[in-house]
Amino acid sequence: MAGDESFAVSLELLRRGHDIHAMVKAMADRLERALPDQVNFTASRLRRRTALEIQLVPEQFRIEVLGQRAGAQIDHIVRGICVRSEDVDIDTWLERLGTSLEREAAKSTTIRLALDEALS
Repeated sequence: MAGDESFAVSLELLRRGHDIHAMVKAMADRLERALPDQVNFTASRLRRRTALEIQLVPEQFRIEVLGQRAGAQIDHIVRGICVRSEDVDIDTWLERLGTSLEREAAKSTTIRLALDEALS
């Protein structure tokens, strides 16, 4: 999967915590274009809350930002039921999300092309 330099820069800024709300939104916008039925993004300016869920069966990736604090979880889904949820750090979350996106891209040419277009 060919990602572009600006997406890599966004991920690096997310790792460092620079305007984490904007970085999560930018990632959500790109992933929603490629996987519209698998991405759910919500934001509340009043509460300074941003949340992103990405469903890549058998895992669901969640990140929630409240103020400047971020929490990341990876849920393990079996037959539509969450059997286990892991709290992970942002780096681990991003690495495992990347691995799952590569796996999705390998399953389908359509998904691979959509991801290539969305991330470039």
